[in-house]
This record gives sequence, structure tokens and C-alpha cells, in this order.
Amino acid sequence: MSVVPFTDRAVLPAVKVIVEPFGASSGTFWQAPIVNEMAASTPLASQRRRGRDTMKAVSILVPMKLAGQAQSQRGYAMAVLLVAMSIMAIMLTIAMPVWKHAAQREKEEELVFRGTQYVHAIALFQRKTANAYPPNVDLLVRERYLRKKYKDPITGEDWGLRSYASPADSPQEGKDVYDVYSKSDDVGLNKVPYREW
Repeated sequence: MSVVPFTDRAVLPAVKVIVEPFGASSGTFWQAPIVNEMAASTPLASQRRRGRDTMKAVSILVPMKLAGQAQSQRGYAMAVLLVAMSIMAIMLTIAMPVWKHAAQREKEEELVFRGTQYVHAIALFQRKTANAYPPNVDLLVRERYLRKKYKDPITGEDWGLRSYASPADSPQEGKDVYDVYSKSDDVGLNKVPYREW
């Protein structure tokens, strides 16, 4: 095998074919035709070159129709907003019972805490006064057995007071304070009425 080195004449026709494609009729500015003396002599090449020379200039700086796009974008934004609002509504529908349940549980815990405070105050008063019950709640607050007169967290009003002489199923006020109870008719999460807690 022998290798023949390329000469100027062998390389030049290949470059001319690559630079001047006959099939291209449109494109960008860098594809504009190059004047070639040899190709201009034939009438067919001259016609092809004229077709490429009269190619319309394509400007990439022409603004697109933004007004129409803004209207369509506004429509998409409204659709996205409606979808987002419906998803939020579904999430809130799921979350509301959970929040309501948590708020009720918190009120029940506060009910138990405040009732326990009254029970401890009455027990301390009994220890100090030889098993006598206090005549009213104000005495427990005044002598500092109880920090303050707590409200019922379920009703927001004062507690019901039960005297020692009244039965547990129908508590009545009397000359002493044996116990406190909630005046609410509602039922707790454990299905027991608040009056019986």
C-alpha cells in the first residue's frame, strides 16, 4: 500500500463542496451564499445562487406576541389558583376534625386539673379543721387552700357545688362543700357525661 500525499488541488474541490451546498435554500445569515467564480459560469448554478441571494433575512430580535401570551398566562394562573385553593380546602376539611378533637381533649384535661385542685383544697382544709368541710369556695381561696376560684373550662361558668348530705347522682348545694362538678350536659370523649367526672 502506498500513500499519496494530498495536494492543493485535491483538497480544494472538497472544501468547495462543503462550503457551498446546492440543496440549501433557507437558513440563517451564516449560511449566506459564497460567490464562486467556477460555479457562476454555469447557468444552473447561477439560478441556484440567485435563489439563495434573494433569501429573506430572518430577524431573531422580532418580539413575540406578548399581549396574547399575557391573556393565556392569566388563564393558567387562575386555573392553578383554583386547583391550589381546592387542595387547601380538602386539607382543611381533613384537619378541622383533628383540631376540634384536640381542643376538646385540652378542655377535658383542664377540667380534670381544676377539679383535682378543688379536691386537694378540700382535703387540706379537712386535715387542718378535724375533718370538717368548708362552708364555701371563697373560704378556700381566702385561706389560701386554693389559688383562685377556677371556672369550669367546659361551660366557662362557676362549678356546681355538692354538699356532703346530697347523693352523688343528684348533687345539691348545702351548708358545706363536699365536691364540685361540671354543669355541662355534654358527653366527653370517653362517652361519660361531664357531670359525672
